[in-house]
Amino acid sequence: MIIFLDLGTLANRILWILPNAAAIGIIYFLFTPKIHRFPLLFLWLLLVSSSLALKFEQFIFGVLTLVFSGTAYLVVGFSAIKQLSKIKANWFLGIYFIITLLVLGYFLFELVQISKDQYTGFLQFILFNIANLALIFMLASALLLVHQNPTKIAMVFLGFAFVFILSEIVRAASYYSETRINLFIYGSRVLYVFALALLLNCCQLIEAEERQKS
Repeated sequence: MIIFLDLGTLANRILWILPNAAAIGIIYFLFTPKIHRFPLLFLWLLLVSSSLALKFEQFIFGVLTLVFSGTAYLVVGFSAIKQLSKIKANWFLGIYFIITLLVLGYFLFELVQISKDQYTGFLQFILFNIANLALIFMLASALLLVHQNPTKIAMVFLGFAFVFILSEIVRAASYYSETRINLFIYGSRVLYVFALALLLNCCQLIEAEERQKS
């Protein structure tokens, strides 16, 4: 059975798609796309995730939304990890892998405790928390990058990761406040656009650096 959203909710979710599409267009038309493969992959994954979120109430669309968004966060994290020294990268990935295994082990323990009619909601809960782990991975990798190589590009990248995660936190807060829901929603949208602007600024700095090298 297809669940149709009201016009206001649909319009709000479409407005999450437009900044992604605009950022992708700017990279393709104003920059050199082959230099910015990671940012483009991140933006395309977020665009797909935002599009699927139009029908988030349906189970399969909700699951795919979380899968694509979590993958997008990991892409950003690995783009920073690639710039780290091999020792630091292996150390960081090892710790993150252990934490992920512990969290998944806990979820598996909880899964065997619940009844079959609760599986659907619990799967979305697991994916939601895995996506949050990917967000933490993104911020931690950006912090490590700045610690190892505190260049202007790394600082802007860290700013992007921090503001992006802040926008997600503010958006999540809207689900817990009935009186200030619009304030949180529009606040998170402003932060989201600002984060994408920082990402584009990072691309601009990388492009300028590549031109100097050549």
